[in-house]
Amino acid sequence: MTEENKNQNKEPRVDVHGRGASSTKPDYFSIHFDVSMEHPDDDICYEKVSKNAEKLLNALKGWAAENDMIRTTSFSFSHYMYSERRAKWPYGTQIAEVSTTIYVESGRIDDIAGLITLARKSGASEISDVTFRLTDSLRKAEREKALAAAAEAARFDAEVIAKSFRMSVGGLVSVDICNGFDHDTYSDRYYKSDMLCCDKPSFYDPEEDTAPDFIDAGEIKTSAYIDAVFYLTGNLV
Repeated sequence: MTEENKNQNKEPRVDVHGRGASSTKPDYFSIHFDVSMEHPDDDICYEKVSKNAEKLLNALKGWAAENDMIRTTSFSFSHYMYSERRAKWPYGTQIAEVSTTIYVESGRIDDIAGLITLARKSGASEISDVTFRLTDSLRKAEREKALAAAAEAARFDAEVIAKSFRMSVGGLVSVDICNGFDHDTYSDRYYKSDMLCCDKPSFYDPEEDTAPDFIDAGEIKTSAYIDAVFYLTGNLV
């Protein structure tokens, strides 16, 4: 055992907790667009959704820039027994439901309102799950800032305690990162749903129905927590 280690074992120690955080504007978002319809005729339902989904997909591809991601994430074709009375279809009619979901991911945060307007004009019947996140490179940079702030906070507390006893912080004995990292992913839900049916061929009315003027992405906070042990030097008072 070195002389320094022997001194560390003899000197008083202080165990402190440090918390650090860093906030920044997100640099990419994701959103889901659905095209859906219900109708007693399977063929009409399938063909209508297929046509609208193709129209929407082409519009989204035309909007997309380099590094944007567009993909179909789900498709469903099912039936249910219509149980409402005095409604649009006779009681007990078998109804077909067809739906497909298109997922979009992009770093163009400022273009999201325009994207929503485009999707609604292009056949989307439901829009949901607008989520803002950080790319890997930005997440690492924010993690570094949060960790540095946590270490600084722990060191500050150790020095205040040492000074109170007329001692000094001699050095670091150990440090642990607690609970990893907390990235507060901010999610703003813009939800528009209007399932197509035989008497409503298109839900979008540009005169009455408009997209939001803007969606505020806010900031994402990255937090880091550490436990640190320092040994103290000087005469304990």
